[in-house]
Parts: sequence; structure tokens; C-alpha cells
Amino acid sequence: RANFVQKAMTAYEKARNNPRQFKSLTSLSIEKFDILLPTFESKWETFIEKYNLDGTIRLRKYVPKNDKQLPTVGDKLFFLLFYKKTHSLQEVMAFQFDLEVSMVNKWIHILTPILNKSLEKYIPKANIEDVDFQMDETYIIDGTERPIQPDTYDQETFYSGKKKLIHLKML
Repeated sequence: RANFVQKAMTAYEKARNNPRQFKSLTSLSIEKFDILLPTFESKWETFIEKYNLDGTIRLRKYVPKNDKQLPTVGDKLFFLLFYKKTHSLQEVMAFQFDLEVSMVNKWIHILTPILNKSLEKYIPKANIEDVDFQMDETYIIDGTERPIQPDTYDQETFYSGKKKLIHLKML
């Protein structure tokens, strides 16, 4: 008989084997996840190169204390998307991902800003001047009027007679 140690699959690896379940757990298809992953990985590496997990300035090279807990950047991104989608209790997340509750809390607070930075290019811009237009890309302009709090001296510019409210008029 061959003696071998079988590596336990992480929740991320298990979910990747079932595309429908993966999307249910993260709101992303595996293909979209794979598009987001390199950006997230780049932001993670930038963060971990400069800071410790507690947010202090890093003095030494990062070496994970436990390589079984969220071992890859894909595991980290899956963990956070799973949490954001399901809004599970941190106790449940600890059980699901084989972590201490304190580490679940720490990972959520560390990874959330990294995910937000990774998604910046996908967030709609409020002003057309802020858009960095690229060739061969399709853009959509939302022409919806939105309520605003204008300066009291300039209400006429923003008044919408249609709704009898002050709205940001779209061009």
C-alpha cells in the first residue's frame, strides 16, 4: 500500500468544482472571479509588503504564521466574497473556514479595503470628467435625476418642475 497524505481541500477549492454553487456563494461566476483575482492579488501584495496584519508598518518580510488558514490569495478573496454575500455570523465563518473567530474578524477588516480598491475601476463615476475613456470599450451614461442638497443661492439651476423637487439635472 502506498502511504500518502491527502491535502484537505479548502472551501475555495471545493466551490470551484461546482460553478453554480460558486456563483451562489460569491455572486461571481468563476470566470469573473478569475478576472478580479489578479487585481486583488496585486493590491494584497502591495498591502502585505508595507504593513503587518495589525496595520503597523512592516519591518520584516511577510511569512504567514499558519499556512493552512486562507493559504492563497484566491482563498482570501473567496472568503471575503462569501462573507459579503451571505453576511454569516463570524462564528459560522470561523467554522466554515477553520479559523478562530478573532482571525475571521481580522481578515474581514484587512481584506475589505483591499477588495474596495480592487473594485474601484468598476464603480460608476459621478462626473463624466472623472471617466478615463479607453478605446474599444462601451460606456453607459445613467440619465436618472437624483435628489441633491444644493446651495441655497443656486436652487433654480437644479429645480425639476417635473417632480417639484430639487434634482441634479442630467445633461
